[in-house]
Amino acid sequence: MYSENEKWSSEHDWGDDSWLDQDFKLRSLLLFTIPTVLLMMFSSLYSAVDGYFVANFINENAFASINLVFPWTSFVIAIGLMIGTGGCAILSRQMGEGNAELAGRNLSLITLFTIAVGLVLIFVGTVFTEQIIGFFGATDILAPYASTYLRTLAPFAPLLLLLLSSQMFFIADGRPYFGFMIGIVGGVTNMILDFVFIAKMNMGVAGAAFATGIGYTIPSITFLLYFARTKKKNLRFMLPKWNIKVLIQSCFFGSSQMVTGLAGTITTFLFNIIILGISGEMGVAAVGVIMYAQYLFQSAFLGFSQGVSPIISFNYGANKPKRLRTVIKLSLLINLTWGVVIYILTLLGSDFIVCMYLTEGSAAYDLTLSGLRLFALSFLPQGINIFASALFTALSNGKVAAIVSFIRTLFLIVLFVLIFPRIIGENGIWLSVPFAEAVTIFVSIFVISRYRIMYKY
Repeated sequence: MYSENEKWSSEHDWGDDSWLDQDFKLRSLLLFTIPTVLLMMFSSLYSAVDGYFVANFINENAFASINLVFPWTSFVIAIGLMIGTGGCAILSRQMGEGNAELAGRNLSLITLFTIAVGLVLIFVGTVFTEQIIGFFGATDILAPYASTYLRTLAPFAPLLLLLLSSQMFFIADGRPYFGFMIGIVGGVTNMILDFVFIAKMNMGVAGAAFATGIGYTIPSITFLLYFARTKKKNLRFMLPKWNIKVLIQSCFFGSSQMVTGLAGTITTFLFNIIILGISGEMGVAAVGVIMYAQYLFQSAFLGFSQGVSPIISFNYGANKPKRLRTVIKLSLLINLTWGVVIYILTLLGSDFIVCMYLTEGSAAYDLTLSGLRLFALSFLPQGINIFASALFTALSNGKVAAIVSFIRTLFLIVLFVLIFPRIIGENGIWLSVPFAEAVTIFVSIFVISRYRIMYKY
């Protein structure tokens, strides 16, 4: 075991699972999770950067159209997070139990499954493009842009799934910083290509989709090459054995992440449909800007929860309840603090965020600015709720994790977004999420307290 001064010494091998097997304090926990937080925030900028270039170099309708298609991207992300998070819980627990060979076989199996799911998504996204954008509510004005964007982006679905899964598997391998670095390379590539394809080559929304897809490609290929290495003391690809139970468990343990992702899909869809009836295409543009801000700041909470999950799984598998208790307490404190900080930052930076996409002083600008300031209230309790779900995923209790996510994201948000606009108009759309988060925090506190004896934390 390492002393506090030794923990982050450069003499240790990043791939050594001792990175998980230590007494985490506030500083060391932050150092371990910050790469995943930054990576998730950076990854959330993929669509935001697309939106920036489309809004500023094409037109507002093109911008609204890629936001209309965003539920598709959210759906793919939901599947990737489900497989990656659930798989990571299995692999981290097996590493904690000292069974690296079994973890390697399951890593290979889960990766092959991820690729297979991605191929199915390519078929659905390219063959049923018109039906999908029609379901999302595309108007005659938005449909041509939306169709081009989706048909171009859909073939990159397997790479997006691998990107999302790989970040969790890098953490399970004790190399969060490596995953962070290749994620940054992919994100920077996306930004550069957005400028080249849209601003210089005038490729329109197809250029935005190509830039994003190529950005997915670099981290995904690096992931495959990295885990194909022959170094035996780390997590690595090994000859897989068919085990349907492992695949079912990966999906089940990560089901809370799937629910969260599906909620993003459904919420964005409902927001678009409702505000189309109230404010037209201008309202869809407003939803797009607010959703970009939502995904950016929510990704900080998601990144922390994903970063800390392997630590929880490892200590649970290694039967070290004292460490588990410490990590959970610190995680709650960090998420509560970040919620307050992110809320303040959103209020202070709301003008800057909106003016990146919309003309200052326009009706769309004013609508978006007021909506974002109301929506920002959701960030105060959001971190606790996301962590509560991630906690039970890491403890291999997918049922409780999914219940928390379902109540928070599907049941309450859908309920409030269908009711509030009828009562208070546009503001009801923006307030539906803060109210859902506020109610859910009581559920989160209850389940964390309820299961503390069972899991000895």
